[in-house]
Amino acid sequence: MAIQEHSTSRSGARRSGDDYQDLIAIEVMLEFLESPQSFSAVAFEVVEKGSLDDVVRYSADGQHTDLYQVKYTLHPNDENDEYTWDRLLFRAAGKNKLLPSLLSRWISSFIKCYNDGHVTACLKTNRHFDMQIDAIHDKSSKLISYESIPTDVIAKLKEENFSIEEIKLFFDNFKFDVNYLSFDVLQASLISKLNRLGCNEDAFYFLNQKLHQWIRSGTARINLQQIRAACNWHQLNSFDENFLIPQDYVVPDDDFLKEIKKILVSDAKCVLISASPGAGKSSFISYLKNTWENDIFVRHHYFLSIDKNIASRFDHREIIESLMHDIDTSCPESIKTISNRNQSVRDFRNLYETAAAYCIKKNKKLIVAIDGLDHVWRNRASNSELDCLLQQLFPVPNGAIIILGSQPLSGEREPLIFQNFRSDIIHKELPLFNRQAIDAWLKKNESLISKTSSVANVNGEYNKFVEKLLNISSGHPLVLRYIVQGALNASPNDISVYTLNRQIQNFLGDIPRDIENYYSFIRGKCSSCAIFLLKCVCFSQWSWKYEDLINLAIQNSYSREAAEFGWNEVRHLFKNVRDEWQFIHESFLLHLRKEYESEKVKFDETLRTWLNDFGSQYLKWRYFAEYEETLNNTGKEWCINALLIGYSIDDITHLIARDAAIDLRNRNFRNFASKSLWLEYFSNRYNFYDVSSIEEIWTENQLLLGLDKQLPELLQANKATLSNEQLHALINYVEKNDKGELLDEFIDRIETKSKSRHRHDELNNLYDILFDIWGNGAWNVDKWIDNFNNSKNVAQKCTKALWKYNNTVTIRNMLSNDKLNDSSRETLSEYLTLLSIEHDFDSTAIPGFISNVYFSLATNENIELCPPTTETPESAYGENNWTTKQWLSQTLFYIAWASSNNPRELDDFINNLSGSFWVKDIFTQIADLFAKKDFTYQNVISNAITVFNHIENADIDKVQDRNIWQCLFSCWPIFLIKLKILLSQNEEERIFSVDELKLILKVKFCNAENFLEELLSCKRDIYLSDEACKFLTETILNIPCDCSGEQGSRPSRVALMWARRGDIARAKNALYRSIDLFYSYGWHKDGLFYWYIKAGDVFQSKDIPELYGNLIKASYYIGDYTDEGDFSEAMSELLAEKYPSASLAFYYFLLTNNSYREAEHIFNDFCLQLPLSAEIERGVIRSNISVNFLHKISLEKKQITLWIYFRRSWLYLQRKRTTTIWKLKP
Repeated sequence: MAIQEHSTSRSGARRSGDDYQDLIAIEVMLEFLESPQSFSAVAFEVVEKGSLDDVVRYSADGQHTDLYQVKYTLHPNDENDEYTWDRLLFRAAGKNKLLPSLLSRWISSFIKCYNDGHVTACLKTNRHFDMQIDAIHDKSSKLISYESIPTDVIAKLKEENFSIEEIKLFFDNFKFDVNYLSFDVLQASLISKLNRLGCNEDAFYFLNQKLHQWIRSGTARINLQQIRAACNWHQLNSFDENFLIPQDYVVPDDDFLKEIKKILVSDAKCVLISASPGAGKSSFISYLKNTWENDIFVRHHYFLSIDKNIASRFDHREIIESLMHDIDTSCPESIKTISNRNQSVRDFRNLYETAAAYCIKKNKKLIVAIDGLDHVWRNRASNSELDCLLQQLFPVPNGAIIILGSQPLSGEREPLIFQNFRSDIIHKELPLFNRQAIDAWLKKNESLISKTSSVANVNGEYNKFVEKLLNISSGHPLVLRYIVQGALNASPNDISVYTLNRQIQNFLGDIPRDIENYYSFIRGKCSSCAIFLLKCVCFSQWSWKYEDLINLAIQNSYSREAAEFGWNEVRHLFKNVRDEWQFIHESFLLHLRKEYESEKVKFDETLRTWLNDFGSQYLKWRYFAEYEETLNNTGKEWCINALLIGYSIDDITHLIARDAAIDLRNRNFRNFASKSLWLEYFSNRYNFYDVSSIEEIWTENQLLLGLDKQLPELLQANKATLSNEQLHALINYVEKNDKGELLDEFIDRIETKSKSRHRHDELNNLYDILFDIWGNGAWNVDKWIDNFNNSKNVAQKCTKALWKYNNTVTIRNMLSNDKLNDSSRETLSEYLTLLSIEHDFDSTAIPGFISNVYFSLATNENIELCPPTTETPESAYGENNWTTKQWLSQTLFYIAWASSNNPRELDDFINNLSGSFWVKDIFTQIADLFAKKDFTYQNVISNAITVFNHIENADIDKVQDRNIWQCLFSCWPIFLIKLKILLSQNEEERIFSVDELKLILKVKFCNAENFLEELLSCKRDIYLSDEACKFLTETILNIPCDCSGEQGSRPSRVALMWARRGDIARAKNALYRSIDLFYSYGWHKDGLFYWYIKAGDVFQSKDIPELYGNLIKASYYIGDYTDEGDFSEAMSELLAEKYPSASLAFYYFLLTNNSYREAEHIFNDFCLQLPLSAEIERGVIRSNISVNFLHKISLEKKQITLWIYFRRSWLYLQRKRTTTIWKLKP
């Protein structure tokens, strides 16, 4: 049965045209996804492009623009709807003259855009050309041959004031893509293209909905990241693979290193490096990675350290995703042909083989190291996850090689893949230290071991010491470390080769020790208190502070002296990480757990008691429930409170998952479902919202609130997992002496992102954070002089940061440097003027200071001042344009200065401004604010209310004007903040009273949100009175918003305002509200709701009524608190199949609420499920005259023999001829 559309209403046609334009816009965006290196942004309905404004695409180099105009007809096959020369040249009558023809409007817009820069333009339409135009239209190039255009057409275009050259230029370049795809075919092709890009079908609807939002909100240029986010593009996650090599690490044998390097550059497929526990296998692989050059080297360590032994490190899917991320980051060129897909784990093999093939072409190698295979069985009692991973890595493609690192494996602990690819695996055992390696290791520790004394040299003590160590340790690196460290601890005041040799001889004798033998020997030598401490540490799951270990022993009836002595006995078996102690190597932990397994229950109780009495807040929260089968009550309030304190998402999700597992075992399905829902929200938070801005505010709040005093240490310990914004907040919070490793981590991120192709926005964000960190005094001044001189933007951003952190010292040092250029010197002098007023010192006494506009406004001193450029910056409306904001800020201060100091020059400046009358008008009005004799701060605000409030957004036509309009919302508040400082005579005058604040917020470009945001960004919220803070709080928290998730940023800023003032209660309440809102529905459809609907597929019919008792109405009302997700259709399909009586209830419910379209879905699905065995069912079906129902029948190819039904329906529709007429063919 074929169905053909014939007519519809005028409004329906208009809507169809808009929908078709949306499809073309999506098509252009998908081309961007397919070729991200070619384009920089897309835009929609760009007013300045005239009649070619529907869709605009910008090239990556900024040199080219593609323009698309879209036309749609409901009847493309109707001869009356074809494009003819008459239709294209038709000119309607205006009031006083004929209006331009359609073709004329296209030519005018094209010529204008062409003169502004290199463009291509294209008409996209489903219309046809008539035979005359079609004959001269090239189907390949889409161009109309200018030479074949009838002379009368040329003549009519000349009548519309186009020259021959302009007409020829247009037809030589303008593409007519006519007879384009129909609506349904185009939509289906776009969904198919998204599928090929790795997205599911929902991505199309998400992107379409986001497109509507962008157009409604006036968002200008849409970049790659925004399009990907709208499609729910998956962001590849990556593990921290930074295995810390000891600073004194040495290669055990140079010949072995050469042999491994030779294998890695050969045609070998895999090398398995095995070694006993503690022999240095992981360190050796990390050493290879850190010193290897040119090739692509990625890795995964199943075990990083005792305190980072998280379950996800064993999940083969997580590992594969991390490897994909690291291959892309290490060498994006290697996978550029496929990396434009929405990558997921299922794409790994393709990515893996593509990268390997690239390496062959470039004479490189793809090296993939998987270390710690033995840990998998030990942690999981199964190799299933390891087998799944190795199945993806084998067979190894040409151009790649695998490094496997493991303790010896055999029997059931050997991966299954070894059996199939045994011939591909080269087995190599890591050698132990030889004499040369021990000598090299000692030399790296020569600051602790004196071998240069005359006694050592004369008597050959050093050589004897080396031989002693080789013999007693058998060259085992870990045993060697234990022996030497133990001897050092025993003789802390007499560190020499001679005394160490004597200590080792007295303690160990001459018996060689392997690692297990050494552990057993040590336990036999230890006091009872030392053994007690070892047992406690091995059964705990955290690192220990020294005092906590001592208190633990005292709590269990040992004296302090016994505890300290016991600790000294075993201290050499531990390493200190950020003032906390943990075993040097996991092998000792495993040894102890094996030996004392029978005592675990007893020591679990010991640890539980200690946690309860002495444990830190974090340790109690994280581990207390681990020692008993109890729940943490991880509901919504628990989650919010954990985030309020600042605990990590990993810890929170671990505890929720633990509780959910207990609920499932106890068959408490309601709580299990609730906790599973929270787990999904946490895991998908980055797909729902842009969290970058809110994370930094949250982290600063959490640090200032100090709800757990240990939070800075916890964040620092997990620095690799922090977002850029969280790391920024932490760097600014900690003392300067503690910034070192955090700064190193930040610089590493910049270097990593610099190599990536698709992360330019993130890289720019990292640089902005870098400038802010520098302003807080993190780095040396001299190295930044060139950065200031080479970029005005860098100088502006850095200097603003110096003002933000009151960093007068750095500004003084910069100004005193002779290499600083005049532009940077002026910028620094402006902000030094502000600081001199705020901190009461004479800025003119600072060497290198120059007079500036701020100085003149503050002192009324007349100076020579050059006006800003009169060229209004060109950039798209909607962008966070730093250049425009800087120009606008300079212009506002120049006008304030020139109004009284040089009014004639100001008139010339305003008259010469580029842009429309609106630009000149608004700056003229601003000038009037300052031209009056009673130029005071209060009068400026009062007059601004009158000046600005008569200017409406709707009056703005040009993009430059709209850009200035938008930037005024950030520039005017900061202008008022700076102006208040400049005009204040004392600290009291710098305070914003509540009355003054209310007046400011009446100004069009100031609202409570942006004013507080600007105050916080420059740390000048200190100038708010308490009453003003209360007013801002009430105003901001009562602003209505449809998107509750995104609204979470509002109370977070309120919280920060109070946290900086030390009002913990108010800050805590506002932050709680922020978190609560953030982890709720936002503009995205709630995809989890659909899972509940689909869950009905696995339930018995008898369970459906209980399951869906509340979901029926929820599927209707969900649009009230999330985006326009239509779940009623999905619900109707399931109910019709499993619970038909509920379908009717749902049908009547929708009719009652005037939701006729949704009710039609219900009735259609109900009819499709009806049997045809009885006349009553057939009668119900006959009553359904919905064309959608007929369409569903045709799609599902229902074998319905009721032809009379079809015939009657068709005749009925023909008679009615209301909305749509359909031709129905059997």
